[in-house]
Amino acid sequence: NGIGAHEILIEHTQHNVNIPEFSVDHMVAVLRTMQLRIKKLKQDPRFRYVLIHKNYGEATGNTLQHAYSQILATPITPRRIRDELLNAKEYYAYKERCFFCDIIEEEVQRQKRVVLDDGKFVVFEPFAAGRPFETWIVPREHETFFENNDNLQALSETFITIMSKIKKLLNDPSYLIT
Repeated sequence: NGIGAHEILIEHTQHNVNIPEFSVDHMVAVLRTMQLRIKKLKQDPRFRYVLIHKNYGEATGNTLQHAYSQILATPITPRRIRDELLNAKEYYAYKERCFFCDIIEEEVQRQKRVVLDDGKFVVFEPFAAGRPFETWIVPREHETFFENNDNLQALSETFITIMSKIKKLLNDPSYLIT
């Protein structure tokens, strides 16, 4: 029926400033704003799925000079996400454990793909990644919804650290964050 929401979140007032240059307090404010927008959009019973994504660099089609993210809300859950959730539900029914928590535990135990572990968040390169340099930032503690996360200080520090490393290592590449 054409129902949906598409919001732009301007992340910084200055031109050409992006996540690696954000202060931790500024990143906390950006993440907190994202959480508030997700909660607000989820109050609308027409929406079943909310996605936040960020394009950076010319290769992604981003031509704006301000750092920004996009917030999308739709009345349907995309098939890939729905399948992932159904598979996680089946895994839980079979193992009586969370699929994502088991992935984190395995990655931490093996230490082959872990990039950073600060005790609150684990950053790793997933097995059989869908794209080059795909990186996951996941909470150590079981969490169902990002908008309920109270560790924004630690998440901001981790996010800035990882994005700074990517910028330096890959010479400020274009990227997509979801």
